[in-house]
Amino acid sequence: MILWSPMPLEVVLAGWGSDGARRVELPIPGGWVIADVDADGKAAIHRLVATDPRAYLEPRWRPGSILRLGVEAVDAPWVAGGPDAGRGGTAGS
Repeated sequence: MILWSPMPLEVVLAGWGSDGARRVELPIPGGWVIADVDADGKAAIHRLVATDPRAYLEPRWRPGSILRLGVEAVDAPWVAGGPDAGRGGTAGS
């Protein structure tokens, strides 16, 4: 997508993505979910990435579903943007 605007990019994108939620990748059996975590430790599933087609039929992994996380999960090293972020991170690392 190309954005043509006479306004500076900083003005156009002001406030973009600053809703206070952090995006995390949470491992699940057969893949992972990408979720937005708020300050209360609630994660709203944004996307499911799995190799097992049965994972897409699970109601708990639907986009928009809310997961309750503990402090350990929110501060885990596999949190997006952390040192071990990405597909290689696991909850036990």
